[in-house]
Amino acid sequence: MNSGEIILAEAIERRSKNPSSSWLSTLVDSVASQVTDRLNPILVKEARQALKSRQFVVTFTLLLIAAWVWTLFEISMNMPGVYYTPLGGELMLGYYFILAVPMLVIVPFTSFRSLASEQEDGTYELLSITSLTSRQIVTGKLASAILQMVVYYSALAPCLAFTYLLRGIDVATICLLLFYTFLASVLFSAIGLVFAGFSTQRTWNAMVSVLLLLALAFGTFGWLVFLVDELYDELARVPLDAPEFWIGNLVAVTAYISYLVLFVQVAAAQNSFASDNKSTRIRVTLLVQAACYVGWIGFAFAQFGFEPQVPIVASFYAAFHWMIYGAYLCNEGDIVSPRVKRSLPQSFLGRMLLTWFNPGSGTGYLFAVATFGTILLAFVVIGSVFEVLGYQRRWGPNLGELVWGLAFLLAYYIAYLGLGRILLRMIPAWQRQVFLVPILLYVVLLILGVVTPLGIDAAISRNSNPTYSALHSSNWAWTLNEVLDNRSVPVAVYLLVLGSAALIFLINLIMATREIEAVRIATPQRILDEDRSPATDT
Repeated sequence: MNSGEIILAEAIERRSKNPSSSWLSTLVDSVASQVTDRLNPILVKEARQALKSRQFVVTFTLLLIAAWVWTLFEISMNMPGVYYTPLGGELMLGYYFILAVPMLVIVPFTSFRSLASEQEDGTYELLSITSLTSRQIVTGKLASAILQMVVYYSALAPCLAFTYLLRGIDVATICLLLFYTFLASVLFSAIGLVFAGFSTQRTWNAMVSVLLLLALAFGTFGWLVFLVDELYDELARVPLDAPEFWIGNLVAVTAYISYLVLFVQVAAAQNSFASDNKSTRIRVTLLVQAACYVGWIGFAFAQFGFEPQVPIVASFYAAFHWMIYGAYLCNEGDIVSPRVKRSLPQSFLGRMLLTWFNPGSGTGYLFAVATFGTILLAFVVIGSVFEVLGYQRRWGPNLGELVWGLAFLLAYYIAYLGLGRILLRMIPAWQRQVFLVPILLYVVLLILGVVTPLGIDAAISRNSNPTYSALHSSNWAWTLNEVLDNRSVPVAVYLLVLGSAALIFLINLIMATREIEAVRIATPQRILDEDRSPATDT
């Protein structure tokens, strides 16, 4: 019996029990009942709890009161000009600020507290032993946050329609503002769920909550400034039929989807059981994100022309991202559980191509280095293609300077990321689980690499304006600036930087031998029998 027949049978049964009800209402009830049964159970539970909570009632009431007060204030201050002066844009701006507080601060923080309280109260263990996966739990929490956003939107829908009637703002601007605010709220909620995975220890709950509130406050402020100064004004000047406008929107949505999927994968991995494979999905997402990044950069070059400084800026942006990603990957555990080993690739081609997606800090380090190196190589290839085509650069480094600059950037990435992994292996595992430890370690390493040679040079020469020398080889910022500006860099710097990167890479490769050599093991017969036998109630 298919779903349509089930709905019809249920409608007939409801009709027989209550003959006075209409066929339409009975059919709607049956459809709603079937849809509810198919929804994520976490969504149903969270929706019932959240929409009845005091926090939601107070926030919803204050939202309505603030919108009502702003409407009366704005209209009374502009009387009688409201009849002939376009005030829609100004009124919309006030409504948007009112809506931004619950959408960008309250809903994401509520999502964080919803998952964190499950762990504090010990109820998450009850959820984890059900048939629900950690990904279903996280997406259920996120869907509950989306439901609250829809309710807040519906509360201000009449006000937003009112701004259009007052003129001064068009429907496209209203829709784009609300669309991107909705996307930002969903992304902030996903970040809140990631932060909830950091608060597994009660001693860190208060600090994580404060950090998340500060991050949400700064994020909301930055988002409002961006919309008011950029998007809100640009929409009035950029025609909607301009291809560049929609290409920019497509780029933004592509980047947004990649980050949203990444945060959901990270949140699910943090809340999964210890023997689960927490790495492969995240690494696949990172690889797809890197491919999209290179693809859009290449499209921009093909569409708008090549400028040598653009791949340099794009490379530093990628280096910043992949240093954070690398810190996360290098902090993984080194032990691969038998459960994960049963799903490892077993063919020669599969092991050669897919081993780097296996869990472990060693494979994580190699995956990060390979992916970041591929990004830089793609930029070099793009630059070489335009060089062959005879493109004349207006300013910036030539192809040789670009190649050496990106080579030094990759060498510093290999060296600092690998050195940080070696130091992380010396820290006890229970201390490395604190989320700030790997980030702080890499920040300290990068700062010491810049400050230490400057301090030594100042102590030796007592010169407040030091000159560049081989002593400053660890100073990644100064060295990259010297290379990209085509200044005279000592040969010793090339040997020290590239040699150190090769040595550290070799050490990490040797340390990762056990993870690389991990092979697939057979599934025990007991587990095969349990999978074949139907579940029975005891």
